[in-house]
Amino acid sequence: MCMQLSETFYNKPGLAKQLQSKDLNYMRPKEVDLVALLESNNVDYIFLYRSVAVQHNLKYLLLPGQVNLKNPKNSADYNKAVVDIKGKEPGKTEQVRGEPMIYGVTMLRDAPNKEAALAFLQFMLSKDKGMKIMEKDGQPSVIPMEEKNYSKIPDPLKQFVKKP
Repeated sequence: MCMQLSETFYNKPGLAKQLQSKDLNYMRPKEVDLVALLESNNVDYIFLYRSVAVQHNLKYLLLPGQVNLKNPKNSADYNKAVVDIKGKEPGKTEQVRGEPMIYGVTMLRDAPNKEAALAFLQFMLSKDKGMKIMEKDGQPSVIPMEEKNYSKIPDPLKQFVKKP
């Protein structure tokens, strides 16, 4: 998807196909498997999440916001990128459209220990506590973010979201 979005952003028709037609000998099912290839000088560069690069002390280049699937404000553009993946039945495929890749968290309505769950979420979402750890490990925060279910959020957690 990033390659498709790069075609538009850089105005380079055919870029995605050109990049995807490269040598496939180094394709791996998990991106962290690529780190060993890079560290052993079998490849010059790899394409992976920033968090993996940060956690492995790798030099990295950030993709522009129009390409990196990070910014919810770019949803409409991301949605223009489409890839086919294996379907649920043999020989079938499904189309997946691009969208912002954002991690979420929730507290179960019937959590067995609501106080502990609430305390954990407050720690995790606090800029100077949990989010500081996430940032250090290459996971920048999008807090506060709009939340369509704002009214369902416990009051102590509303500080971490915006009303739509």
